[in-house]
Amino acid sequence: MALHNDMTPHNESWPTLPSLPPLLGPTVPTIGHRFFIHSPSTILKLGTDDGEGIMTALAHSILGPCVPRVVSVVTISSIASNALTPTRAQQGLVLTQQPGMPLVELWPSLTTSQRQTVKAKLCHLLMHMRARHFAYSDDSRVRALHASAPDTERAVALERVQRGTTGVGGWNRPVLAHGDLSDRNILVDRHTLAVTGFLDWEMANIMPAYFEYIEARLSEGHQPE
Repeated sequence: MALHNDMTPHNESWPTLPSLPPLLGPTVPTIGHRFFIHSPSTILKLGTDDGEGIMTALAHSILGPCVPRVVSVVTISSIASNALTPTRAQQGLVLTQQPGMPLVELWPSLTTSQRQTVKAKLCHLLMHMRARHFAYSDDSRVRALHASAPDTERAVALERVQRGTTGVGGWNRPVLAHGDLSDRNILVDRHTLAVTGFLDWEMANIMPAYFEYIEARLSEGHQPE
């Protein structure tokens, strides 16, 4: 997907990974990607690919500061676990660090009224995200579904829905989908209940509007509360 020049992330090359303190926290993954404190206002997310930088920049252009801004896409030539065993080059993203508390931690302490407020704000942001118009072919939709499905069985189920659903009222139109939206990658200000962070866009893609609903149903993650 082509981005406007002002949305295209800046590219940097580093010969080695500098000595940076790790980013720690109960909701920071300990496997897969590695996270470091890059500066007082930015983090380094190591182990990304081209698509994540592009989709994060796109989401930031649509939703604004609640999505991390991609400061730069970094290619690190050598990352050594010890002095004798260098590994292959890796890519990372330097991102603005978002304020707020993970919703998974905040949610149990919220009242019913506060939960309704948070859900209304999330709904507003998601509707705004889905209002942007995109175009792509059916085959690319199917490839996107297969790429995002964690196993073969679910990929087949998603493809069956994709090819067989026509829908009404824009149910099938292409929209920006996060692909892995959950309470662990949503940040909320505990005082104002404003949504301050939509994180981790590595699964994002342009998909049919119904995709995330169907994905949640297939994974038993949909709760109609």
